[in-house]
Amino acid sequence: MGISQPYLAILSTMTFIAVVISVSFFYLYVLDQLNKTPVLGVYADSYVDSYTNETVLYIVIRHERGRLVEVQKILLFNESSTITIDDFDELTMLGCRNREIPAGGKCVITIRFPPGYFYENKTYQGIVYFNEGTYPIAFTPSKILN
Repeated sequence: MGISQPYLAILSTMTFIAVVISVSFFYLYVLDQLNKTPVLGVYADSYVDSYTNETVLYIVIRHERGRLVEVQKILLFNESSTITIDDFDELTMLGCRNREIPAGGKCVITIRFPPGYFYENKTYQGIVYFNEGTYPIAFTPSKILN
């Protein structure tokens, strides 16, 4: 003897409702996680001071939306070595609160290098490490007359 049609109808309806509810909750979970994921814009600009020949590097971080992010370290590559910056106490950081950038915030990190680290009109690369990922940067120092 088999299962009667009313039982099959009830079983298939319950299965359909379970599938629709689970797909809906999965969709809402994915949307929630996408809204929490930080969206950052990381840019770099630099110049060579004409009086002191220091290279001044500005790293601008715009936090569009998502969770709070924290700058962990910065790697910069020149011709002969890799410069690692993980101690931010001596740097000028505008808009950052203890290396943290809230959603909607903008942080400007200013780094000064003595002569000989970077040369004008050459392109250099670097990587900014956050607790939520890494972002590449590139900059070309140019001479600014004071």
